Amino acid sequence: MSKLTTDINSKLSEIKKPKAKYETPVIPDKIMSTYKKRKRTLSFSLRDKDQERLENIVERTQNQSRKKLSATDILRGLLIIGEKTNTDNIIENINISFLE
Repeated sequence: MSKLTTDINSKLSEIKKPKAKYETPVIPDKIMSTYKKRKRTLSFSLRDKDQERLENIVERTQNQSRKKLSATDILRGLLIIGEKTNTDNIIENINISFLE
């Protein structure tokens, strides 16, 4: 049996790998700090009861609105209401939702 030697170059090792067509440039942090970072899309799942609630809110607000509203528009509005609401009230309602 012959022993394999690792110090010999083979034809495969001599083949040059193709360079990448596009290399990303290095941009200094000072320049990048002026650009807003793109936020990732946040996704979550709702329970059936929560989806029904959201649909009911969409229907109620759609009757009073001049333009067509989506569930996303409603959630944005509810987030603003949540910022202004007392945190104790929010926690109390979260606990109620867990009991359903």
